[in-house]
Formats: sequence, C-alpha cells, structure tokens
Amino acid sequence: MKQLFQGGNVDCFLSLQRCKLIQELQALGPNYLLRMNEEDLCERLISKYYLQSPRLKPNDSYIYNEPTSATNMPRTDRSDSLSNASLDRSSEFICLAVPFEGDAKSFSYRPSEHNGDLPSGEVVGSKILLHLQLTEAPQDRSLQHNFKQIIEQVEDCLHEIKEDAIDYNNSLEPTICRNLAQMKINFRPPHEHAFVSTRRSRAATQGAR
Repeated sequence: MKQLFQGGNVDCFLSLQRCKLIQELQALGPNYLLRMNEEDLCERLISKYYLQSPRLKPNDSYIYNEPTSATNMPRTDRSDSLSNASLDRSSEFICLAVPFEGDAKSFSYRPSEHNGDLPSGEVVGSKILLHLQLTEAPQDRSLQHNFKQIIEQVEDCLHEIKEDAIDYNNSLEPTICRNLAQMKINFRPPHEHAFVSTRRSRAATQGAR
C-alpha cells in the first residue's frame, strides 16, 4: 500500500521522468534508428511517460473493513455504502474505500504549489482508503460530511497535479523528436558529415554574393 501524496514534489518527479526519457532515447543504437518507425516509437514513449490524472468515483464509495496499517481494524465480511452502513460503534476508526479510474501514479506525489495539509490515506489497487477517527457518538450524516470534505481535498490535489503536469505532457513529443533528429545527425558516417558541411559552406558563400 502507498500513502497518498507522500512521494515527494511532483515537479521533481516530472524532471526525473524527462531525464529518463532522454536516457532511453540515447540508449537506442544506430541500427535501431535505421529500421525504426519514428511515429510508433514516439507514441510508445509518450504512452509510457505521460502522467494521466486519475478520476475518483465517490458515488461508488463503500465502508471498507479490511485491516490497514493505519487503523488495525478487525476484518469483517461487510462492505456497505456509507449512506446505509451499519457502523461498528466499538471500532475506533472507520475506513472508506473510494474507487478510481486511470493511473494511480499521481497519488504518489505532492502538488508543487500546495501549502495546506494533505489528505491522509492509502492507495490499494484501484481504490484509495480514507480513514476517519470515530467520536463517542458518531452520526452517519456527520461522517458523510467529513468524508465528503476529505474526498474534495483529494480531488483538489489531483487537479493541482494535473495542472503541474500540463507543460510536461505537452513537452514529451517535441523532446522525443528533437533528440531523435540530433541522434540521426550524430550517427551519420563521417563522409556524410563532410558532405553536409560542404553544402552549408557553399550555400553561405552564394548567399554572401
């Protein structure tokens, strides 16, 4: 299980991903460059390095009674929606599972401009687990309100991370194309370099006339 938004600043992660992308490109040999389909390679690398923000499905949330590192709650076979759950009043915590669609990677990193407290929870498979300490006499309506606030905090963080990733995602294709073009130049045989250099010199001379 991974803790929500505890893996470091998302800007640092995106910078590292960009470096990994360039390193992967530079590891391609000249033989591969000669026979590759540049469009297919570009699509594959964009798909690999693109940061896609997940989408929460709060309407599908349910009470989750599996023991977790944070709650140590006893395991039961009950998984109820919060609106109709029969809560275990003897438990110190209640855990809500919120399913999501998409890549879970964004849950691991802190938004770069976020100054407030981060929501606490864990990522397990295709759901996040949110923990709430119970009061002496918890009311279902109050719990729903508190969990709604936590879910909104998570969604706000995801939105901030999505905004952080816009420039990064848009830069992937130009970065790939620019590096491939430079690599093709570097892998040219020496006589081709000389030929290109000669043509440039002649063009410059004719332009000066």
